[in-house]
Amino acid sequence: MEEELKTKTALCCHLMEAVGLINYDGHVSARIPGTDRIVINARARGRATLEAKDMVVIDLEGKGEAGAMEPPGETPIHTSIYRQREDVDCVAHLHPHYSTLLSIAGHAVEPVFFLGTSLGPVPVFAEPGHVYTRAQGQALAETLGQHRAVLIRGHGSVVVGGSIEEVFVLAIYMEENCKKQYYASLLGPPRVITSQEVERVAPQVWKPSSVAKVWNYYVEKYRAGLLTAPPL
Repeated sequence: MEEELKTKTALCCHLMEAVGLINYDGHVSARIPGTDRIVINARARGRATLEAKDMVVIDLEGKGEAGAMEPPGETPIHTSIYRQREDVDCVAHLHPHYSTLLSIAGHAVEPVFFLGTSLGPVPVFAEPGHVYTRAQGQALAETLGQHRAVLIRGHGSVVVGGSIEEVFVLAIYMEENCKKQYYASLLGPPRVITSQEVERVAPQVWKPSSVAKVWNYYVEKYRAGLLTAPPL
């Protein structure tokens, strides 16, 4: 189970890098079922070439086995969220272009695209720097609250979910929504999907079969060598 989780988490990092959501920085973690331990990509390993052996196992205090590779410096993002949210089994800290752009401009993420209805409210963590300490991680986790994603102003985002697949797909939906929101704003105020419409549409697009379909599409495209990061 643990080795399979390491392999899938590494694959998720590959996919996130391939679609341009992470680069030399960024990290993905997953909770080992039934434990207070997580797997997370090692700080010093390149995100595009990770293997299961490059994943680190740590507890929710950020401590790993003696002699193990060092986890990312911003590990408190992950451990703080897992401590606060028992429903979360995967956390990703990303550096997406369009989502971050909205936070720089001071614009809230709004559902303007039908897949964006799955996001729910996206709060903004005001501190743009690295999240290196337990106190900073706890503050970020509190800003996230019970939501699925949070923006870090001028820095990036954090996306959470009940599985690796959910987090990857939600990250794709969020960035695509923000991209469309940005371009629509160049033409005038975007037409936002109303709360009543969100309530009707979200269950249509956020369901296990849809998550599996999108995940499998990107995995197959990646393994065929057809997945490359879009130009900024």
